[in-house]
Amino acid sequence: MSREPQSPNAELDALRAELAQLRRQLEFFQGAVDALPFPLFWKDAESVYVGANREQALRSGLPAGGSVAGLSDDDLPWTPQEAAAFRADDQRVMTSGEPMPRIVETQHLIGKGERLCETHKSPLRDLRGQVIGVVGWYEDVTEREAQRKAQAALDERLRQAHKQDSLVTLAGGIAHDFNNILASIMANLWLVEQALPQGHPSSESLADIQEAGLRAKRLVEQLISLKQKQPRELAPVSLGAVVVDASRLLRASIPPRVALTTEIESDAPVVVGDAAQLHQVVMNLCKNAALATQELPRTDPRVELRVATRELDAKAVERLPGQLAPGTYLVLTVSDNGAGMDAETQLRIFEPFFTTRQVGEGSGLGLSVVQGIVNAHRGTIEFQSAPGRGTTMRVYLPRAPLGPVTPPTPAAARPSSRPPAGVKHVMCVDDDPAILRVVTRLLRRAGCRVTTFDDPREASGALLERPKAYDLLLLDFSMPHLSGLELARKALALRPELPVVMITGYVNADLRRDAERMGLLRVCNKVDLVAEIEAVIRAVLPREGKP
Repeated sequence: MSREPQSPNAELDALRAELAQLRRQLEFFQGAVDALPFPLFWKDAESVYVGANREQALRSGLPAGGSVAGLSDDDLPWTPQEAAAFRADDQRVMTSGEPMPRIVETQHLIGKGERLCETHKSPLRDLRGQVIGVVGWYEDVTEREAQRKAQAALDERLRQAHKQDSLVTLAGGIAHDFNNILASIMANLWLVEQALPQGHPSSESLADIQEAGLRAKRLVEQLISLKQKQPRELAPVSLGAVVVDASRLLRASIPPRVALTTEIESDAPVVVGDAAQLHQVVMNLCKNAALATQELPRTDPRVELRVATRELDAKAVERLPGQLAPGTYLVLTVSDNGAGMDAETQLRIFEPFFTTRQVGEGSGLGLSVVQGIVNAHRGTIEFQSAPGRGTTMRVYLPRAPLGPVTPPTPAAARPSSRPPAGVKHVMCVDDDPAILRVVTRLLRRAGCRVTTFDDPREASGALLERPKAYDLLLLDFSMPHLSGLELARKALALRPELPVVMITGYVNADLRRDAERMGLLRVCNKVDLVAEIEAVIRAVLPREGKP
């Protein structure tokens, strides 16, 4: 049974119905893509836009309801460089037939300026699978990327801080052990010098040993400085006066051809800190700057020092490293026109033992010590540098509070802490046998009888058994099992009037304060063992017992 042909009107009606259906599908599709919160577009094989959703039209600067159809990237508000990059990406996708996800690129967006966008593009195929264009979508990731970079920078700072803490802990341990070795060497050297007649042939060799020992002492002091959490002696300090004093020494120690200039703000406020440590900051920064000027063949090498006052608001302190509070700061600036630093070097300049100098030209501790001192003074340090363009270091120190600065008042020592005038039996406790031997020799020269312990627990037991057998205690501060302060506490609980002297490789304000509060007679620096023991002898032994 044959089908009767449709009338022309029936065919036309059928086409109209199909066209209406397609229009509804197209409107549905357009409504669906317009509902997407991100820009979406599709282009033909020539990178000409065939369509896009509402978000893309708005980002392209078109009015509401506008269409990008028939336009190219050159017709939109992108820069020529951006338009060329977009077309190149389109062609790579269509040629390879593979998608390109996560293309991070800049794009000028209407009303937002230059933004960072993450674009995804895929090949657009017809029903036969042939590539006929490209479809893409993107999102503005400017804030997300900024947060990612900030987090990455924070993670890197934490990593560097953990790394530096580990190195500082290592350096502190090395300094403690080396301090004991150095103290024994220098004290025994002094005893040998005292035993030799004047003009002995070995005197010159002993003098060389002493000079090497003093150099080692300075290195130990730098290692110890890495662990400092606060200045040793707090007092009002004129930063300008420190710079003037340091510049006099610097002129004699840096190459004569390096011009050194200073500019100090008149009537600059003072800071609260340790003048000796701040002097070390200036010296270290300026010596580094002077050395940097020698790395380039300049005819005018120069180092500039400036001291100025600066008010820092919340926004200013936020961009600086550290945890500064808004307020008034003294800024020490040290600038040079030397070789400058590349990015890799800048990441490591505050690492202990890192140096760009040749072997023997530096310990790599200078800037680590500077950073430790500045942090201990509740300040911070920033720098700018570039290869061939020199370096500028800025140290920010908080000004002293208005009004007189009163250092913490130490607790009054007990009147009974001064020993009787007949000290003869001394207990010496140190976990290093070499220190025990040399201290014994020094005390015996003064006519003392000495009992030594290398284990503080045994010393505690001896005190408990015979608390009145000793006239003086010499205790190492840092010992295993029982610290010097803990042993002193036990001893004073048994005999409150017993004179106690603490010996340590690092004397700071906290230790002095604790010692005075407990009523200890003295805190001695192990690095200057001979001078300190002599001072103890003069203070506690009768005149006839002096050497």
